[in-house]
Amino acid sequence: MDIDEVRQHIEHGQLCIRLAMTREDRVGFVHAEDFQIKNITLRDAAMDRSSQDDGGFGTDVSIATGELSRLIPDLMDALGGEGRPSRSASARPDGICQV
Repeated sequence: MDIDEVRQHIEHGQLCIRLAMTREDRVGFVHAEDFQIKNITLRDAAMDRSSQDDGGFGTDVSIATGELSRLIPDLMDALGGEGRPSRSASARPDGICQV
């Protein structure tokens, strides 16, 4: 997040309400301001085993479960642990940016 464009948004009082992220090039998702995780996608690196195994739906579910079981705790740690956001999701400043 240490790029000039992000710094400029912060300096102008803007807050990010959605942030697209990727974990280890395996899982893509959007982190929303209300702490929801949306648009979860398993990337090709995560699904390579599925095409090799040809186990079908069961293999895909197993891979997805494994990836999410690693993503969720890591994301919670990065955001400071369990708890509620300190500000209301409906209370937005005038300057809003989407990254």
